[in-house]
Amino acid sequence: MKYFLRIINIILLVLVLWQFTTLASTVAAPLKTTPPTPFLYNPFYGTGVTILNSFDHQYPTYDKNGSFMYRDGTITLAANCKYDGTSDKKCYDGHSGIDYQLVHDDILGNVVAAAQGTVTYAGWAAVDHESSFGLMIEIDHANNYRTIYGHLSSIIYQTGDQVRPDSRWNGYPYFKTVYPQIGTTGTTGNSTTDHLHFDVRYLLNGTWKATDPYGWQGTQGKDPWEVDKDGQGNLIGGIKSVNLWVASPVQPYRPIDGPLVFDDNSSIFSVGCKTPMTCNWRTQPTGGYNGGNFHWTSTTNSSSYNYFAQWQPPVPIMTEYEIQVYIPSWEPTNRTNAARYEIKHAYGTKVVIVDQHRVGYKNVNNTITYAPQWVSLGHYFFNKGSSNYVRVTDSTYGVCNKWSQCSPFYDEGNGAKKLLVDAMRAYAN
Repeated sequence: MKYFLRIINIILLVLVLWQFTTLASTVAAPLKTTPPTPFLYNPFYGTGVTILNSFDHQYPTYDKNGSFMYRDGTITLAANCKYDGTSDKKCYDGHSGIDYQLVHDDILGNVVAAAQGTVTYAGWAAVDHESSFGLMIEIDHANNYRTIYGHLSSIIYQTGDQVRPDSRWNGYPYFKTVYPQIGTTGTTGNSTTDHLHFDVRYLLNGTWKATDPYGWQGTQGKDPWEVDKDGQGNLIGGIKSVNLWVASPVQPYRPIDGPLVFDDNSSIFSVGCKTPMTCNWRTQPTGGYNGGNFHWTSTTNSSSYNYFAQWQPPVPIMTEYEIQVYIPSWEPTNRTNAARYEIKHAYGTKVVIVDQHRVGYKNVNNTITYAPQWVSLGHYFFNKGSSNYVRVTDSTYGVCNKWSQCSPFYDEGNGAKKLLVDAMRAYAN
């Protein structure tokens, strides 16, 4: 019996020693990080979009160090960078994202979510609306990554909205993953011409760090952003950029018919006021769509509107439309920063914010010009009949400032800015 117990004790001792050795080796072993699963799709529809500026792998913090490092490790002097994208490496000293040359067009003006998630912020990037990313949208993808879409002329999705794939593309005959349009390209904020600034951030030790979604492709050592330090020797980077694009990232655009154009002199257009005695809509005789007239009024800082204009088109069958509005180039510096459009559609009412002030803006070698443009308000199902409408009001919608206290309405002051109203057009999808 004693011999048997001794054998049992020896076996137990061996098991304890084995568990301790295994635990010790596990603790001593370096942590292995699994590369993230690629999840991003192009933040636009279709193909053929040019990259204007890439991610700077040396301090992508907008702190300029005099040079730019491309993802393959080649270095260009900042003095040789051309911010219009005509240089070989398409560089911008300190740039934290990717600039895509999206223009106001039937398709290429649409800014599309790159993956599903939750809109954590939609509004101004800074108190000064002429700085930073201007009108922007930020989406959290629940995998330690966030994407930012900057310099938008319109924001269609608002803070708290859920972004999901369009279910109509998932099955026969498409079998595609396609995300919805969340905004429209523009040149708000610190920008010289229409483009989309696309930024990807990774959560590291409680801080969101910029990363290159195309990955580090250099063959001569580590990604510099992985080891970049500040002047006091503190690590400010720590991120090795990896490819985050899925194998087939193209998001196709549905075939379109049209457009149907409804000018502000058509029978389906009307203007009005809640208080008719104070109604003061004005007409500018030239400079509108096709050289014709357009309407305008002054904005108010009230949280409720008085003046409104709307298009109420008859719809022959229930279908989906992309809605666009025409913004003339008249009085560009006095146009509102925050026109509030309401789209009544088959499933509710959607609010879209448009910065009319910067529509058509271009700054080439400090020469500023403005041009009239169509701006997309998004895609909506309209019921058959005339219950649907697109309305714009004089109450300037105060989308929040990301870095300051958020207020429900952006105060432009009574009569301080002009709201321009002209034609609307609809493309059937």
